[in-house]
Amino acid sequence: QLKDYIRLIQASKEAYDAKCLENNLARETMEMHMYTYLNQRYGLRQLIVENATSIIKALHKYHGEDNDVAVFAKVFRNEIDEDFRKVQTQIKETVADLLRIHLKGKQRLKSDEVISEQLKEKMAGRIVEEEYINIIKYMYNPEDSLTLNKLIREFAADDARARAQSQSGRSSTQEEADGSVAYADLVKILLDFQLRGHDRFLMRFRELFQSIDSDGDGVLEEQEFKSLVRRVSPARDEEEIDELLLQVDPGHTMRVTFSDSVTVLSPDIVDMMIVVARTVTQTDGSDDGW
Repeated sequence: QLKDYIRLIQASKEAYDAKCLENNLARETMEMHMYTYLNQRYGLRQLIVENATSIIKALHKYHGEDNDVAVFAKVFRNEIDEDFRKVQTQIKETVADLLRIHLKGKQRLKSDEVISEQLKEKMAGRIVEEEYINIIKYMYNPEDSLTLNKLIREFAADDARARAQSQSGRSSTQEEADGSVAYADLVKILLDFQLRGHDRFLMRFRELFQSIDSDGDGVLEEQEFKSLVRRVSPARDEEEIDELLLQVDPGHTMRVTFSDSVTVLSPDIVDMMIVVARTVTQTDGSDDGW
């Protein structure tokens, strides 16, 4: 039921955002829109509060078990931007596409129909080490590939032990011996890895935003947004800041959400993090006299 609610709220917000853009209205955060959606659906205050409370409790309970829930929870708390969901969707599609290519490459004479059936079976079952290593190699740089392969091998080993214990006396299958992992678990590991990376990437920006967002609602007024831009990108002049404000708030609503701030300031956030990384590197490499 929670994931159904998440899909409904996300779809409702996409439609609402399109309406806001068309009519120059102020956009809402995901938390704000949850209440807008529940109000439209139920109308009665008691039902709105009861359902909102249930959703928030479920997010807290299940965010560690399901990546879609984890992403929604972080968007809900204004910790990451709403567009990150598109990145996760792309990852899911890319993993499936690369597995199809791998299967076809190993069986060039097989028809597309046969490969499609094999792909369905793999996606519903397990894939072996050779397959996930091949997928990761094309998706990530060498450093991240090493990290992910290590994570997956450790997960596969723990999973094999747990399954053996739950079925005592059963001999290990060849797939388990090959370090296989369930396709769903592989995808979750990749999605969680991506989420952790994006969360780290936004950490400094999030701290700056929160220090300026005086009421903590995930929305900045015009002057607050300008202050944020100056702190993220000190080199920008007032004319450039006004242009950014116009991009993010074309309707002059004087309200800019956290998610919209991330979207319009993404290049500046990248530059800021490069500066931060250089500063940390120089500090770590400095001669402290010892």
